Amino acid sequence: MKIRPYLKYMAKILILLIAVLPLNKLFAVESVPRAKYLGYARASADYVWNNYDDIIKKWQDNFDPENVFGYRPPGGLLEMAVIYSELFKLEKTTEYRDRAKKVLLTYGEYRSLYPEKVIKKRCDYEDGVPALPDFFTTMRYIRAYDNLNRLNSFTSQQQKKIETIIVESMNYLLRTQEWGTMNRAALRAETLAWSVRTMPDYPDAGIWEMQRKALGDDNMNYEWDRVITYVKDPEIFVVFDIFKSRTEDFFTLANLWHTRKIIASGQSWYDTIYDKIGNRKPETVYG
Repeated sequence: MKIRPYLKYMAKILILLIAVLPLNKLFAVESVPRAKYLGYARASADYVWNNYDDIIKKWQDNFDPENVFGYRPPGGLLEMAVIYSELFKLEKTTEYRDRAKKVLLTYGEYRSLYPEKVIKKRCDYEDGVPALPDFFTTMRYIRAYDNLNRLNSFTSQQQKKIETIIVESMNYLLRTQEWGTMNRAALRAETLAWSVRTMPDYPDAGIWEMQRKALGDDNMNYEWDRVITYVKDPEIFVVFDIFKSRTEDFFTLANLWHTRKIIASGQSWYDTIYDKIGNRKPETVYG
C-alpha cells in the first residue's frame, strides 16, 4: 500500500512536535472564561428576543398541520427562556425574568393554529393538543419555570397556568410512541427528573419518580432500548420496547404496539409479551 507524500510529512511533523513539546501542552484545550461563556449565552438569548416577532412569523408561514409528528411549536423561544432564567438567578436582572416569563405564560397559545379537523384525525390528541409535544421542549420549559419559581417570580394564578401545561404534556409524553431508539430513554428520564424536582407535591410525582429511576438509574439492573419498524402494507409503525434484565432469574419484556389507541374492538390492538428466562413462565396479555 502506497502512502501519499503529504501524509508522510504530516506524520514527521507530529512526531517532531511530540518530541519537542510536553503532551499537556500539545493537546491542551484553552479554557473559556466564565464571563466569555455567559456573554455568548446572553448574546444568543438577546438575538432571539430581538427577532421574536420574525421568528413567530416564520413559524406561522411554515406551519404544517399535516406533519407526521403532529403539532410542532415555535423553536428557539424555550432555549432563550432557559438562558434568561439562569442569568436572572445569577444577576437578578428583572428584565431577563420578565422575558422568560413571557415565553412560559404564552407558549400554550400557539396551539390555536392547529386545526380542529386535524386534531380529530389523531388518536393521541384525544385529550387535547399538548403544548410541549416532545422531551426537548418539555425539559426546557420545566427548567426555565423551576429557575424562576424558586425565586418567587409567579403569582398563584400564573403557577397554576404553567403547571397545568406541564402536567398535560407529561401525561402525553408518557403514553406517546417514540420515533427512534438513539438517546430517547435518557431524554425521558431527564424530563421526568425535572418534573419531580419542580412539582414534588403533585399527585403523580411518585409515578414520575418511579419511572425516572427505572429508566435513569444504573442500579436497577436492566437495560432499555426501542426499535421501530415501518411496515409498508398495511402502513403501520411497529414499536418494540425491550427491557433486558441483568439480574439472575429475571425476565426480558418486549412491548409491541402499532398505536397507543387501545380500544375493546376494532383494528387497534395492544400486545405485551413476556419471554421466559430462568423460572419465569411466558405470558401474553391482551387489552
